[in-house]
Amino acid sequence: MTARTVLRALLGVLALLDVVILVVRFVSVLSAADVTVFPAEGPALYAIWKIRHGYRLYEWPLSPPYTVTYYNPLFYEMYARVCSLFRVADAETPLAGRVVTLTWLLGAGGIQYATARRLLRPVNPSRILPALIAVIAWTGAVFPGWWAISIRPDIAAVTCAMCGVYLSIRAFDSGGRAAALLAAGAAFALTWAVKQSYVAFFAGTLLYIAVWRRSLRELAVFASPVAATAAAALAIGGAAYRTNVFLAPSVNPLSLLNAIAWYRGSLFADALLWGVLIVVIARLTRGRALFGLDLTYVAVLAVCAFVIDSILLAKIGAALNTLFELHAVLALLTTAALNRLVSQPASRTVAIAAGAALIVMWGSSAARVWRERSTILPGLEGRDVDADRRRQLAALVAALPRPVYAEDDLLALPWISTGNQFPAVIRDGAFHDAAQKIGLLGPGIEGMIKSRQFATLVVPSVSPRASIARDAGYTSKDLPLAGTGLRLYLR
Repeated sequence: MTARTVLRALLGVLALLDVVILVVRFVSVLSAADVTVFPAEGPALYAIWKIRHGYRLYEWPLSPPYTVTYYNPLFYEMYARVCSLFRVADAETPLAGRVVTLTWLLGAGGIQYATARRLLRPVNPSRILPALIAVIAWTGAVFPGWWAISIRPDIAAVTCAMCGVYLSIRAFDSGGRAAALLAAGAAFALTWAVKQSYVAFFAGTLLYIAVWRRSLRELAVFASPVAATAAAALAIGGAAYRTNVFLAPSVNPLSLLNAIAWYRGSLFADALLWGVLIVVIARLTRGRALFGLDLTYVAVLAVCAFVIDSILLAKIGAALNTLFELHAVLALLTTAALNRLVSQPASRTVAIAAGAALIVMWGSSAARVWRERSTILPGLEGRDVDADRRRQLAALVAALPRPVYAEDDLLALPWISTGNQFPAVIRDGAFHDAAQKIGLLGPGIEGMIKSRQFATLVVPSVSPRASIARDAGYTSKDLPLAGTGLRLYLR
């Protein structure tokens, strides 16, 4: 059996394992989709609800009810329009949102494959290898992990960014035609309109045009869609938009240890991709060609993605989704490296190293899903007792005197806490804790509790808001549902 056959077999097994894990995860949440809200999804679901019900998307986040809306409007508008198109009930928004994200995930895999094929066209690559790596890149248990079915802007943003890379390569191959450059710029404008922090590929393309192509015309044409989109958003959005999208995400401090911890967590999950990066660095420092191709543009993208994503990853509250652009470009480099490996005789050492890295990635995926088995298995087997308890809890909270303040994102959603009335109060801990610490929020939500603006609070007894409620004269009562860890505080 040749090294080429073994390598393809290892890739195929990993791709199959990742697809199975993704399907299992998605199926496991179906039975409890109406009461499953992942961390940080509450503010996004509330924003989608506001659009569907005709309310302003961006509120002033530094005054009551302290609603923060982190991202650019295209993310929220897209999900809201899809829900409206299919007449999705408010309570079914979490399930519909996961389907929308999963659809974008298919697009991410497709554009990853198309970009790799376009990049490798000079060496006539096979179709199988780019397809397998695209599947591994976008169904992985860690990358993209649960973000593959989360109501978050990351999958849509990285898909648009990869479209920008694909169209940029086509534009460069065409000699820098204006229409092709405009199309690439438009893709990056859509990326920014979905999530404003996904700028690494745009910055890398700007750098490549400026330094390697040295064309001011191309630079101006390419950058114009993004510049126009950003200028229009800043001008039309107003102070509330700017405060939500730019100030609110910046209140958390930077910590090098945070970035190091997340990078360390990605080493096993992306072992092959990181290994290829080491090879790329070694070859570039020796002035050698990269896998028989001109990969200057992709190398520039990788450098920019590493620098920008590392800075963003250092922010307290950031997570592995911050590295999606870097992950995508490393997958492109990996495709080029493995294509070279399977198309030409390679040393036994290189083949063994690649195979070992793939086995490490198997282990990472298997270990991750094993740790999640207690969460996943009940949903698969249709015996999710926790989901039944959460449905009872949601029904109980919906019947309480309103408005209700709850620190659980599900219970705080307006179709539960306010009888589908505006406004709801959804506390984003990452923003509120940091903003209050530096004096941006004044009395904050705690002030609303002190002035008895809520009819009911449903919070853990250990919550700092619980003692504030008692001091404000709220009556503490046991929640008539065991095992929740929550207490009622009635005005």
